[in-house]
Amino acid sequence: MKKVIFIIFIGLFIVGCAIPRNGQASNADILENSSWTLVGISNESLNLKKAPTIQFLQNRASGFNSVNNFNANYKLSNNNLIFSDMVSTRMAALSFELSKIEERFTNTLLSTDFFELKDDFLTIYGANDSLIFKKIK
Repeated sequence: MKKVIFIIFIGLFIVGCAIPRNGQASNADILENSSWTLVGISNESLNLKKAPTIQFLQNRASGFNSVNNFNANYKLSNNNLIFSDMVSTRMAALSFELSKIEERFTNTLLSTDFFELKDDFLTIYGANDSLIFKKIK
């Protein structure tokens, strides 16, 4: 009987350690299996027929950067976010505007150091720009 109680206690201890202390989901939990639509770059809002997107799934990010589809690895630790090994299709942009958005989007992801989650918005901060996403529900 003591062994059963001990095993139950250890199981509850392990589960308790896995639950965030404040009762809220961690940043990793919020990003995992989530999809986001780009609504702005730095302080500029976007008005595009097909907005750039990003999805997070099992340490892989994928999406559309306004011209091409992309895939990348990502690592998450607290509010630090690092993208690596990015690959994308190589289609030509239909306009200079879309080409610039693609360039800023990609450069920001590749230079990302940290991010911020607030309500249904994800902001990814890069060396020169920030990408502001709204969660797709």
